[in-house]
Amino acid sequence: MTVYTYGDTQWDVLASADQIASTKSGYTSVTTIGTGGSIVPFIAYTDDHGSAVVKKLSGTTWQNVGGAISAGHTSYTNIFSDKNGTIYLAYVDNDNGHRLAVKTFDAGSGTWEPLGGNDDNLYVSTGSVVNGVSQLSSSHNSWMAFDSQNVPYIVYAEMDDGGHPYVKKFDAGTWTTVGGGPVSATDKASGVGIALSDDGTPYIAYAAGTGSTGQLVAYGFSGGAWTSLNVPEPLANGRHTSNIRHPA
Repeated sequence: MTVYTYGDTQWDVLASADQIASTKSGYTSVTTIGTGGSIVPFIAYTDDHGSAVVKKLSGTTWQNVGGAISAGHTSYTNIFSDKNGTIYLAYVDNDNGHRLAVKTFDAGSGTWEPLGGNDDNLYVSTGSVVNGVSQLSSSHNSWMAFDSQNVPYIVYAEMDDGGHPYVKKFDAGTWTTVGGGPVSATDKASGVGIALSDDGTPYIAYAAGTGSTGQLVAYGFSGGAWTSLNVPEPLANGRHTSNIRHPA
């Protein structure tokens, strides 16, 4: 694994292959937080044993963040941070039905915990979030964003429910489904992405289709319901969405 940072005019190597992971790694993801007037990068990945690992750059050394994240095999590790600098890790628990799990790093105890410290909050999905179509294996099967109060929202495709897209937020100590059910009861979603506007409105995008490609679809949540947004027809036959973004 090699990490780059962009300077004034060019990309510079921030870490060479062996500085972070000296063996095979996969499902890499990065986020940054501001602390003490500097920007600190955090890297998440799976190692050659299938374990989830998070490291951060401290000075010139990459250090492990916390201890074991999951006792079993993991995949699709995605790391996020809110505006308070709290670190979240979403991953697929391969040993428990490929369900989507989320943990946050407790800096006080130095451990990774389910949200609210409650084991009942570990899993977001009911079943698998892994799309079985091989061409879609590299697509995002979940993504996270935060509102202005740092409430986490997560979008994912529930494969045990036809691959329909769902959005949940962590509210009052538990994960709750935004809208009360799937965003679409007909679409099978892949390459999901989510962003929130300044007024807290969540928007999602994904590729909808039962094969290896599909129509790009976007929804916004308003008035207690998800509303389909018009997407230009030339954006049909997509395979992935890299994500959806709201400018900071």
